[in-house]
Amino acid sequence: QLGDATMVDKNVPTLITGSNAWPLQAISLGDGYTSCAQIFGGASTNMKCWGKGNVGELGNNAVTDSSTPVNSTSYISRLSMGGTHGCGFNSSGQISCWGGG
Repeated sequence: QLGDATMVDKNVPTLITGSNAWPLQAISLGDGYTSCAQIFGGASTNMKCWGKGNVGELGNNAVTDSSTPVNSTSYISRLSMGGTHGCGFNSSGQISCWGGG
């Protein structure tokens, strides 16, 4: 769940697939094997997540894991990941959360 399109352990830092093109703002790591990156800009989405997604932790309206980053379904700012969930401010300035309840 490193986001490099493999499910192989790595003992050195490894580039996340596609991340060299992202204007990265922040990254948040959940303790349930999910990671999300907040990207500057983007009209309708600015979050990419990868890793465990069996209860919706990736924020992409799916319940499947992903070994590469996937786009979220909404604009999120001030991102924070938890055990099996994430939260952030949505485009209306309200708090949105996704994942395990």
